[in-house]
Amino acid sequence: MKILAPKSAIKNVQRGLFTITSAPSDVTISAVDMSKSFLSITDTTNAPDVRARCRATLTSATNINFTREYNSNNTFVSWELIEYV
Repeated sequence: MKILAPKSAIKNVQRGLFTITSAPSDVTISAVDMSKSFLSITDTTNAPDVRARCRATLTSATNINFTREYNSNNTFVSWELIEYV
């Protein structure tokens, strides 16, 4: 009897932590199929009473671009990129 392992719909996961000190900023990643990838972020800033309001865009198969609304303080970003099969 052959036991088959379940197949995952996820091909690859990349994660990182990034500090935006000037906007815009870029992060180089391992190549992904952009049409099968989902990018999510969580951000914060060291400025009191200011929301970071960061935006991340997968601009190419190997690049994530980060921009932010406020430029006066560092913005700390945790990101995750999931590539599906």
